[in-house]
Amino acid sequence: MKLRSLINQVRGMRGNALFLTPPLAGKPLSCLFTNSSFAVRVKGLKDIQKISDRLSETPQLAGYLTLDYEFGLLLEERLEKRVAKPPKNFGWFYEFGENDVLRIDSGEIQFPEGRGADHYRISKVELGDDFNSFSEKINRLKQFIGEGDTYQINLTTEANFVLQGDVVYFLRDLLINQSAGYIAVINQDDKL
Repeated sequence: MKLRSLINQVRGMRGNALFLTPPLAGKPLSCLFTNSSFAVRVKGLKDIQKISDRLSETPQLAGYLTLDYEFGLLLEERLEKRVAKPPKNFGWFYEFGENDVLRIDSGEIQFPEGRGADHYRISKVELGDDFNSFSEKINRLKQFIGEGDTYQINLTTEANFVLQGDVVYFLRDLLINQSAGYIAVINQDDKL
């Protein structure tokens, strides 16, 4: 199966996703989710309970959940006050029937060959935070550490950019050049 075919299927509908583990060792498994039958916007703990209840009632369902890191603050009463108000969208749960999840031996996925830089170009890179908002985040994190709420924090910021060219080569290069050992490609309507 070609990576290009899998990415094209992800593009087909909001909620479609590819969770890809590279074929580095053993028998890594990748999963393609298509044709979501149900979606829940996660705004708080009540939504997680609804999802849990639904999965308990119908164990043959499959799905995935995306959550903003701030959702973790809801899990401890003393940290709840740190959640941005008013309640925001913390993420989504997408549900799929068992026939809508394709389990793929990652070794069977064919990656495009050649130099990726010849196939795409990135321009108009904009970070999601300006200096002031990034500084506010740093101060907030220092407060968390100072109050003993955590001892380690990984701070990331969103980056937006224009990708011209072949998204499949771009995603292949991301997978090769990052250290996490996996990649998730999720269709979010306005973003892939």
